[in-house]
Amino acid sequence: MNSLLIYNANVPLSLKYDFEEQLGVAVLFRIFKDEMLAPLFSMDKKMSDFLLSSEIEIKEYDVIFIPYSLSDDNYIAFLGLRLAHHIRMTKDFKNIQTPIVFFGFDSGWEINKLTKLGQILHTRNIFSTDNISIGAFKAQTEYILKNIGKGSMTVAAFIKDFISKLPIDPPGNYYPYI
Repeated sequence: MNSLLIYNANVPLSLKYDFEEQLGVAVLFRIFKDEMLAPLFSMDKKMSDFLLSSEIEIKEYDVIFIPYSLSDDNYIAFLGLRLAHHIRMTKDFKNIQTPIVFFGFDSGWEINKLTKLGQILHTRNIFSTDNISIGAFKAQTEYILKNIGKGSMTVAAFIKDFISKLPIDPPGNYYPYI
């Protein structure tokens, strides 16, 4: 199988090793504290660079697995959800329509109460599970490959549908011209 697991230190190493053995590639996403303290640090740039780096082979994956949070220190930053937004909007990564499975012990309802980023859970080709085991990941992958696939939408239609389901607030310094 050709799946991708993006993980951090919060994920058991046994899951990583089992994933690599049975499902595909596992890649560590890590942000160090000294990086975040740099004056020009941008989380969005870090994520974009990560997706297009040599760490992840740029090819189409069958399924991408991401924990809700990729932060070692701040769970409610929900960096996994934020990274998924980058996956959906990064054309060069070649996985705009690839099914994404979020995993963690929270429900989608709880995630949505904590962050606006949770709206991604209500878009096309997004799944979630609280069963964090290689058996569950394997079953989820097989279900998606058999029943869902990537769909037959054009990339432009997929992105338009994706954006229409997300609340995008204008920046605080925006002054609308009437």
